[in-house]
Amino acid sequence: MSESLLRVEHLQAYFITDTATIRAVDDVSFELNPGETLAIVGESGSGKSVTAMSILRLVAQPPGRIVGGSVWFRGRNLLALSDSEMRAVRGREISMIFQEPMTSLNPVFTCGDQIAEAVVLHERLSKKAALARAVDMLTLVGIPAPEQRVLEYPHQLSGGMRQRVMIAMALACRPSILIADEPTTALDVTIQAQILELIDRLKAELGMAVVLITHDLGIVAEHADRVAVMYAGQVVEYGDVASAFRAPVHPYTAGLQASLPRLGMHQDRLRVIPGNVPNPAHFPTGCRFGSRCPIRIDACGAPQPLNALEGDRWSRCGRAGEIVTGAVNPVGVESRA
Repeated sequence: MSESLLRVEHLQAYFITDTATIRAVDDVSFELNPGETLAIVGESGSGKSVTAMSILRLVAQPPGRIVGGSVWFRGRNLLALSDSEMRAVRGREISMIFQEPMTSLNPVFTCGDQIAEAVVLHERLSKKAALARAVDMLTLVGIPAPEQRVLEYPHQLSGGMRQRVMIAMALACRPSILIADEPTTALDVTIQAQILELIDRLKAELGMAVVLITHDLGIVAEHADRVAVMYAGQVVEYGDVASAFRAPVHPYTAGLQASLPRLGMHQDRLRVIPGNVPNPAHFPTGCRFGSRCPIRIDACGAPQPLNALEGDRWSRCGRAGEIVTGAVNPVGVESRA
């Protein structure tokens, strides 16, 4: 395996208020290799977006604070860089597509000005040359009449076009890593497919690596190489997508898959994971999925580390070895063995 492009180690990002400490990201580790798409998946509130914002040090302070861990990019720990050094990384080497384009785009500047801003800042081009780059980027992302669109404001564009403008902004300086945070939120399924195909095509053309944040397992199966499944601020399963879908090694991942409808299978009711996600201000000391887990045992009351398994797979479950051998079914039915 090639040397990793991005390596996140034991990342912790908390929101500290007068009344509580919210452990939004608490011991998250993963790697991203050149040319790879890593999906970070989990239900709302699992810490996916805060993880991405922490990588770029965009967590609002206060109340947010990165309290531990490291983020290694090309031999440098991004968490140890000065503010000016970090500004040189954002947009140029690591870019991000934010979740909602209508709130992420500035309504009082044209789309062209907003794309050109990063080029002027990082590459010191003239305003004219930067706007020409903006036209090229809008052409690249498939927006018709790009010479006209650079002069228009966000409210004049459809949701799908605004999302393409966000992608053009993120790619204007040809970054090595693109972080796409729910890039298809609030778009219809046809536009969703177009945006995801566009990201795949640009990844291949520009040689980027992609971090794709989503809660849609279908998107993960179709577009990602590896997946990090998050629950309650932690990565609970990590590995290649094919293995994670074929034979999950954590009960949470297995529960998510079991809740999906199956083509050709009649079900009166879809399976659900009982219970609720624990309060991030009062996480249990042991396994955070324990209160909802169908295979919980007494040992699960102790803190659960992210353990390595064969085949470059990882699980934060003390019974992962039993799951791998088939002694235990992760959705709660004991093995036939």
